[in-house]
Amino acid sequence: LAKTVFENNLTCLVITDAEQRILNINSAFTRVTGYVEEEVTGKTLAILKSGKHDKTFYQTMWESLGEQDRWEGEIWNKRKNGELYPQWMSIAVVRDKLGNVKNYVASFDDISDRKAAEKHINQLAYYDALTDLPNRSLFYDRLEQAILQAGREKTKIAVLFLDLDQFKEVNDTFGHEAGDALLKVVAKRIFSCLRASDTLARLGGDEFVVILRELDGKENHVINAVQKIVTHILDKIRVAYDYQGNILHSGASIGVVIYPDNALTSHQLIQQADTAMYEAKNAGRNTYCFFSQEMTESIIKRNKLSRALRLAVEANELTLFYQPLIDTHTQKIVGAEALLRWHSVELGTIPTVEFIVLAEEIGLIGEIGTWVIEQACLQYKQWQKEGSVNLGYIAVNVSIHQLISADFASKALEICQEIGILTEHIEFEITEGGLAQYPDSIMEVLHQLRTLGFKLAIDDFGTDYSSLARLKAFNVDLLKIDRSFVYNMTEDEDDAAIVRAITNLGASLGLTTLAEGVETQAQFELLKSYGCTRCQGYYFGRPISAEQFAERWLV
Repeated sequence: LAKTVFENNLTCLVITDAEQRILNINSAFTRVTGYVEEEVTGKTLAILKSGKHDKTFYQTMWESLGEQDRWEGEIWNKRKNGELYPQWMSIAVVRDKLGNVKNYVASFDDISDRKAAEKHINQLAYYDALTDLPNRSLFYDRLEQAILQAGREKTKIAVLFLDLDQFKEVNDTFGHEAGDALLKVVAKRIFSCLRASDTLARLGGDEFVVILRELDGKENHVINAVQKIVTHILDKIRVAYDYQGNILHSGASIGVVIYPDNALTSHQLIQQADTAMYEAKNAGRNTYCFFSQEMTESIIKRNKLSRALRLAVEANELTLFYQPLIDTHTQKIVGAEALLRWHSVELGTIPTVEFIVLAEEIGLIGEIGTWVIEQACLQYKQWQKEGSVNLGYIAVNVSIHQLISADFASKALEICQEIGILTEHIEFEITEGGLAQYPDSIMEVLHQLRTLGFKLAIDDFGTDYSSLARLKAFNVDLLKIDRSFVYNMTEDEDDAAIVRAITNLGASLGLTTLAEGVETQAQFELLKSYGCTRCQGYYFGRPISAEQFAERWLV
């Protein structure tokens, strides 16, 4: 019975004599190690040694066997084919009636699968599944260790909070698979800029954090070292990406905070690095910013503004003002531009540029943009009912964040159909900078809008790079000459030359040209002499409410 149990046991069993020479093994031993009985009989278990344990390990083992007659623990051994693997081994001492060692009985199991499972669980718990970088939990653990080490060694650490610019646009335009591919590439590029002692982690989404350890305690040395690394990271991320034949562009905004100069705890370091990152975004993106106390006040104001903006639509705090668009030759109104205004009960009147940028950052621009289109269409319909026939169209500004949405054209058409106006009465204005930044991804959307009958205009023309080939491909109706050129054109020959060139370009391509920011008769007369088709500005009228606009222009 004992022989049957020994031979058929699923656990590897081996019996040695007092000199540790192998006497018997079972079939499980052969299955796991690869050795048959004839190969090991008379030899010691040293044939299984992996070389991963030092003398102290084995010394402790034999001390336990001598004092307690048993030892148990995890040990790495080697199979016959040379493969190393982990075991869980138990060794018991068998003594005779006089207490002398007679035999050693060892039993062990291959725990490779269990170790792999533990590693997988650890990976899931502490590492990001997409990039294999440390996740939030492991990052905070390493940050705490870095703080303790810096305190002991009187060194400094820097925490970088990195957020990708225009990442949402990549997801919206090319899909989440493209976004995931971009995140993997970004992770590798950031990692290549770091030292062995540094830590890179992904907090989630497109947010990454870096711990720069063991920085020299002198302030200038710290700043110079951090700037060098951060600049290297920005340069690496800025390089274009090729995803399935599509060229993707990205940048990053990075906030930097120094321990112990700016904060003493891990929570404060992350919070302040995040604050500095938002300042980098406000500074124009694709840059970095070191934390300062003034930023805290700025971020508090921004958060307050964000909360108020989320409630602005429901609270009826948003309104549209209208400014006339004038035919240069007849000096009669041909259209109106709808201009968004926000007067908060709590915060007062907020500059349009300020809250539009904020809406784009916090993801509200889609909701607000749809509201603007709906209100402009409703207002045009109302003016039609009231018999206003001299207003050809309403111009609506569209954020590039709206335009890159694949269903933008269908949503705009649905709004017009529900309200009951023709698409030809709505003109969408898109900034030249936006078109230059995302030329390929929005080409299809522009084509859809033109096919549906909407008018299209390039706003702020002349302020950003846009090739003539792209301009032709966009197939727009109108070029709006930026006010920065119009403002000083009567005194500055260069500005006058730019306005004249844009006007001639528009005429050559069969496009309407509109000069914005016209404030004086001299400007108007010069624009008229250049052949500019339309004008807009305080010389003709300021933006006013819908009621005032109807009384002034639609009679």
